[in-house]
Order: sequence, then C-alpha cells, then structure tokens
Amino acid sequence: MELTDILGYVVAAALVLVVVVGALLGVRQWRQRSAALTQWAQRHGWAFEPKVPQLTQRWKEHPIRGAGSATHVLRGTVAEGAITSFTSHVTIAGSSSTTTRHITVLEAPAVLPTVVAASPSAPVPNPHPPHDVDLADPHFTWTVVTTTPEAAGEVRRLLSSDVRDRLMQEAVSLHTVYLTFEGRDIILTTAGSLDVDRLEHRVSLIRDLARMMRVG
Repeated sequence: MELTDILGYVVAAALVLVVVVGALLGVRQWRQRSAALTQWAQRHGWAFEPKVPQLTQRWKEHPIRGAGSATHVLRGTVAEGAITSFTSHVTIAGSSSTTTRHITVLEAPAVLPTVVAASPSAPVPNPHPPHDVDLADPHFTWTVVTTTPEAAGEVRRLLSSDVRDRLMQEAVSLHTVYLTFEGRDIILTTAGSLDVDRLEHRVSLIRDLARMMRVG
C-alpha cells in the first residue's frame, strides 16, 4: 500500500471521527438543554415538550410563514396572556444549512392588525404585508408593514414612542429582531436557540411590550 493510500484512509477516518464526536456532543447539549428547561418549567408551573414538529404551521406571516419545526417548546400563562416559547429550525432551500431562531408568542385578549416590524439588520423578503407604515419618527429605522392603509392608524397607536424606544434598545444587543402581530398573537423572533437565560429575557420583554401597547 502506497503512502498516499495510507494518508487517504487516515484522512477519511479522521473525518468520520469528527462527525461522530460532533453528533455525540450535539446529543449531549440537547439533553442538557432539555433538562434545564424541564426544571425551569417545573419551578414555574409551565409545560415543556421536547418537540412539536407542526407548531410553526400556526403562523403564516414573516418570518415564520409556516416553515420549519419547533423544539424545546415551553407553554405557560402570565398576567398578560398565554405564552409559547420555542426554538425554530428552518432548512434553507437548496442547501443543508439550517437557520435557528428563538420564537416567543404572547396571545393577546383581542385580535390585532397584521404587522411585521423588523430591525434594520433583519431582512423582510417578499411576499409580506403590502403597506408601509410611516411612523413619522426619523430615529426609528425599523421596517414596519401592514395589510391595509386603514390599519396604519392602529399600528401607530400600538407602536408608540415608548415601544419604539424599547425595540431600538433591544436591537442593539439582539441585532436581528422581528415583532409580528398575527391574529391575537404577538410574536417576538430573535436569532439563536431557546435556553433559560434567553427565555426569561424574552418573556420579560414581550410582557413589557404588551403592557406598553395596552393589549395585555
């Protein structure tokens, strides 16, 4: 056997080892995260499910659009309404790459106008609600779109100056942020996976926003 053949086998074996080790580490991280979230749920009276594959089909607006699957799903109730928080996994078309997002949803008491608000670094590809909302605030550089011109007045009321200031503050650290209203749901979407620290921050944030918008 020639040296080049031996090197080829060594490289192939090393690649297999890397894949196996990566898979084992992924399983270990999954179990650790599931255990931490289960304990958090038990302490706070929430429900935890490791996987709810069809959950994302509930929402059709950007950025969820019914795509992907949901893991590490937590459900609970706070003073402002029922909350669902989970990790969304979406495989990019034509590749093996997966986008991971942390999604937190608060169900408001009443139906809201359909809105997609995106921080400056968050793209809003078509199709999306067709009408831009002018908030008359040059410092607020988010994209805000809704379904009809008639809804714009209610959107301006909901996205008051206090709400806009809070969103801009959060975008400094979170970077890519979406705030979507669909039906009765207020949906906060940020990059990354759900863990205990992120969960507590996002729940606090979406509750604050609901109170500021006077919908909770």
